[in-house]
Amino acid sequence: MSFSRRNFLKGVGMAGAAAAASRFPFGASEARAGFNGKKSAVVFIYTLGGFNSLFASADSYMNTSFGVNAGNVFNAGNGLVLDKGFADGLGTYAKSHIATIGVRHGSSDHGGAEQGYWMAGGNNSGIIQLASAMGGDAPIKAASILGMPQGTHTAANGVSLQRIADMGSTIAALQGGAALEPARNLAGRGATQAELMSKERNDRNPANLRSDIEGRQSLIKTLTAPKPNINFAAIPGFYGVTGTGINGNNMNAPMAAAELMVRAGANVVTVMTGFNWDSHGDIQGTNVRNMMTQNIVPGVQTFINRMMADAATAAEYDVTVVFGGDFARSLPGSDHASALSCVAIGPRIKPGTSGKMTNQVALVQGTPSWGGLWSMMSEITAAPTNPFGAIAPMHKALFV
Repeated sequence: MSFSRRNFLKGVGMAGAAAAASRFPFGASEARAGFNGKKSAVVFIYTLGGFNSLFASADSYMNTSFGVNAGNVFNAGNGLVLDKGFADGLGTYAKSHIATIGVRHGSSDHGGAEQGYWMAGGNNSGIIQLASAMGGDAPIKAASILGMPQGTHTAANGVSLQRIADMGSTIAALQGGAALEPARNLAGRGATQAELMSKERNDRNPANLRSDIEGRQSLIKTLTAPKPNINFAAIPGFYGVTGTGINGNNMNAPMAAAELMVRAGANVVTVMTGFNWDSHGDIQGTNVRNMMTQNIVPGVQTFINRMMADAATAAEYDVTVVFGGDFARSLPGSDHASALSCVAIGPRIKPGTSGKMTNQVALVQGTPSWGGLWSMMSEITAAPTNPFGAIAPMHKALFV
């Protein structure tokens, strides 16, 4: 793919970024969140429509619901029992660094649940708040893959949510290369000049031009940032991906894109999975099990093996992966519950659960709502500040 401003804007989907206008100094450097000197990141994998708690709290339904029996569960210890196909598919490392997080949100409609998840139960984007609190000087601190999450992700403190629609254009903008480096430098200077020339117009129409403004600002930061000493172009091949397109047929290309963005410095990455997770009538859990084991976990396992299990990478990065969705599936018809059990995997997590469901798909009173999940992620990344409030003790107990 040839590099141009148009290709980059198309590739990272700047025009689709939904956020309000902001101003920030280009080239500013700030500390990035991390534990023991590592670079922290959180990757949210979202199953749009629902996330059946048979994956996160399998023993709650033993021999009664969702086809759970002694032969298809994995006991991780400390009260955590997972679906066996899910756990086995994630791999050995994940099975000893996994926990479930309860979210007692009380919403059983898709719109409300999705909005609550991504807005951390409030009026401000959880993604933007977390990425901003984590700091750092990456050109793109918050990235979305395979679609934009529900909600209004208003830019703050120089952080906007940018959609990554193609890895090739992103790689060209981040890395350039011998042949592309002159074009990269020239494009950076040109984009900077275009921003200056557009300032008066932008200042008059900040709301109407917010996507365009943020797109140019992220473009400038990307093109003028020092070129990382990382072979970004090699990443898709490790996932068995040829080419640079990102589709939702499976999670290989999306997780390759997630790795690309984490290594490029992103603090928060969201991956919106495909398929129909609004699994009404799937009373044995057959459909969601098949989608998860065949289409989702293979790509996620590759990501975990490369970003967590690999000793050299783990010495530099501290990455947490979170599975979640609108809500769990209710009984008896696999409909809409009003609570959620997320699954988190990462080096600072030990087996355990704050998301144990009852056999009627409910969480115990006192389990936090959406803000509790985001507070835990802020805490686990060692962000200098926690915009979501103090972490709940039941969530803190899941840390190593």
